[in-house]
Amino acid sequence: MVRQRDGDKRIVWSAVALAALMAGIAYAFGIDYASSAGCPSVAITQGFTFVYGDVTVDATPVPPGTVVEARSPRGVTVGCQVVARPGAYDLMYVYGEETVEGTTIPGMRTGETIQFRVAGLAATPVPVLTWSGDWSSHDVALKAYGSLPQSTSIFLPLVTR
Repeated sequence: MVRQRDGDKRIVWSAVALAALMAGIAYAFGIDYASSAGCPSVAITQGFTFVYGDVTVDATPVPPGTVVEARSPRGVTVGCQVVARPGAYDLMYVYGEETVEGTTIPGMRTGETIQFRVAGLAATPVPVLTWSGDWSSHDVALKAYGSLPQSTSIFLPLVTR
C-alpha cells in the first residue's frame, strides 16, 4: 500500500507520468488504449487531460458497470470508462483534436467545454471543465438525472428436469 503525505504530489505526478507513457506507447503502435468493454471507440491523440471523481444519478451513487463518457461539442466521444467502484469513476483520459499528415483525428479543441454522459444520460460536471490538453488530472463530480437502464442477471448453469 502506498501512503501519500499531506501536500506530497509525487505519487499523483508519478501516476500521470506512467499514464502518459502508456498512452504514448499505445499511440505509437496504433492501439485503441482508451476503449474498454461497454465503451465506444475513442481516438487516441498526443493531447490529453485526465478527469476523475464522484458520479451519481438522482443523487444515488452509480453501480459498477455504468458507462461514463466525455464528449466534444460535436458529439464525438473523446473519453470513456466503465465504473469499477460504486459512485466513482477513476482516472479517465480525455483526448484533444490532432492533425497527422493532413488527416484530422477528432477530439476536443482549446477552450471547448467537455460534455459528459452517464449511462447515456446528460450529466452536469462540477466544476465545469474546459479543454486545455494540460496532461493534468482534474477532480470533476458528475451529476445526472433520470433512470438507469435495468440490468438482467442470468445465473449459470441452468439445470432443468
